[in-house]
Formats: sequence, C-alpha cells, structure tokens
Amino acid sequence: MILHIGDLFRRVEEGTSAPQPRAFLVGQMTGPLSIQAEGAVDVLGVRFKPGGLAPFVRLSLDELTGRAPALEEIWGDESRGLIERMAACGSDSDRIAQVELHLALLFECAGRTDRPIEAMTAAILAASGRVRVAWLAEASGLSARQLERRFLARVGIGPKMLCRIARFQSTLAALSARPRDDWASLAVDCGYFDQSHLIGEFKAFSGMTPASWSAQRHPLSDLFTG
Repeated sequence: MILHIGDLFRRVEEGTSAPQPRAFLVGQMTGPLSIQAEGAVDVLGVRFKPGGLAPFVRLSLDELTGRAPALEEIWGDESRGLIERMAACGSDSDRIAQVELHLALLFECAGRTDRPIEAMTAAILAASGRVRVAWLAEASGLSARQLERRFLARVGIGPKMLCRIARFQSTLAALSARPRDDWASLAVDCGYFDQSHLIGEFKAFSGMTPASWSAQRHPLSDLFTG
C-alpha cells in the first residue's frame, strides 16, 4: 500500500509516463516496474508479506496481480479521507497510527485465514524459494491443483512463481551484502542451475542484468530487498 502525501510519482512505461494515484495498492508484481519521483517526495508505504493482504480485502488476490488500483477502488468510502488525515499529522508515528487504525478496522470486517497456505508461504520464504512445489503440495495435504488455486486466491501468484521471486530477492540481498562480479559463484550460492539461469531470472524480474543492477544501485533499492 503506497500513500503519496507529497507530489505524485510517475509510472514510466515504454517511453511514456503517467502519475500514480494518490493512494493505491500494488498487487503482486512478476516483472519490473519503473517509477520516477517529481517535486516534493513524502511517501508512506505498508509492505505486506505474501498472503498478508488477503484478510483486508474481499476479493481473490490474483485480481490485483500486476495492477496498482487506487484505494477507493478496493475499499470505497472506507479509504476516503485517509490521505487528508495523514497530511494533518505532526509526525511519522502519528501517520503510522492512522494507517494502523485504518487497517485494523478493515481486518475486523474480514477475518479470513488459510493456515495451510500461510504455512507454505512461510516455508518458501524461509528457504529463499529453494523448495519444490511437489513437496509443498504433499506437506500441505493438498493436490497440486488445489495448492495453485488457493495460492492464487491468497497470494496472487502460484507457489512456483513465489519461489522464483523469493530466490530473486535472496539474490538481491546477497548482492547488497557483498557486491561482486563472480556471477557463477553467486548462481550456485542462490540456488540457480548456472550463471545463465541466474542472469535470465534477474532480467525477468528487474529488467537488467546483475552487473547492470550492481552498477546502478541506489539507496532506495535496499528498501525492496529481502
């Protein structure tokens, strides 16, 4: 969940750009997204763990995958006035309290849980994506088809895609902790078949090679690592 209290960022796509909404949700992303800050930057974000958004919305999470709808599209009247209340706050702690109250009220109205899927997402993250979907299905007591369907509803993507993203995030964390150019070694350390597998996956999720990402790193990148 992203809240722009300052000037809006712009989403850059294929040579064109458009302003982001003032307050919006970002569904699970399976590819790179380019944004550009303009003017005064004042942003507050809430990062949900995989599956963590489900108790706050009344829809299947795959309906949000790859999208960034305005809060009003998802929560209607319940989200109106949130930005104004936050802009009137005198400190970051007051802003956080406003967002926590907003989410708490939404959570009380929903209360949906899916413990097998919660356990499987936790297992994927704990293993940095290095688990087999067949093992996940067996451990959860679900068929592969049931597991896929419930992952789409709760997480927005299937278990295999979540494994790929978790492995990519572990690769970003490894690069942030120890920048290097030994890509074959990094590939082995992060669970890829070989260097070309690492580069292919890195480009699919970031839009660039590991070497290009390392050369262009910005402190903001670390906010999205891990």
